[in-house]
Amino acid sequence: MATLRLLLVSLLAGFTVSLVADLHKRIIGGQECEPNERLYHVKLYKGDGKELRLCGGSLISNRWILTAAHCWNKHLLMFANLGVHPGWKELVSITTHKIYEEGPMFKKQSHDLMLLKIPSSAKIPPEVKPVGLPNCTNQPQLGDTVQIAGHSSTTTTTWGPFKLRVYGDMSPTLQCANLNVVDCALVRGLETHEYYGYQSIFCGQSPEADVCHGDSGGGVVFDGKIYGVMVFTGNKFIACDKPAGFTNLCHPQYYNWIKKHIKKIKEIVWH
Repeated sequence: MATLRLLLVSLLAGFTVSLVADLHKRIIGGQECEPNERLYHVKLYKGDGKELRLCGGSLISNRWILTAAHCWNKHLLMFANLGVHPGWKELVSITTHKIYEEGPMFKKQSHDLMLLKIPSSAKIPPEVKPVGLPNCTNQPQLGDTVQIAGHSSTTTTTWGPFKLRVYGDMSPTLQCANLNVVDCALVRGLETHEYYGYQSIFCGQSPEADVCHGDSGGGVVFDGKIYGVMVFTGNKFIACDKPAGFTNLCHPQYYNWIKKHIKKIKEIVWH
């Protein structure tokens, strides 16, 4: 078995990575988030009773969660676990969603942006404040540091000069990590870039931290506000090798679409 595993790793490391299939992310190289930060983080579960799949999200009001569109599956039940950090939890069923669908119908998820409505019965303590929408006159520039966060496996294994991803159990704590904003040209030419051809994105990378399976939809935060949603990573098997991609919430169409929907609900709590 060990010989077979080593052979598979060797083969995978030699292949050009297909990124379209790499849609569910988790944090590598992070540390436990501080008790007073990321209280707005949401853990999303979807499943059929036999298997659970994981995504992340962010409370942007007391009735709406912002996440990635590919986290939705009409054939699976979806639940939102509110207040997973630092420990208070409220599990609610999600039945109403809005996906940004501008552009060609056959690529209507290429923007990868979605809102989930929280049931009015959900009880959110006053200390759990939504994350603020971006101030797009002060959006992160190349070289700036943004914060990502998520649950699940946090480990890698060394293989030559590479850090191979180790897929395992979810982290019991919310992990935070910093990435530097980099030029998305570093992922152009890969399948992921073509797949997100109609999407406005920005990218982040660090030699020590990365995103991977389990945390798609988690918020990308700068100066205390949300500026992006995690949607893809640059290398499916090797951590910290390519930039991660984020939906750019400062794209005017995205920003206006979000505000239009959340204003329809009276019980908005702003940060």
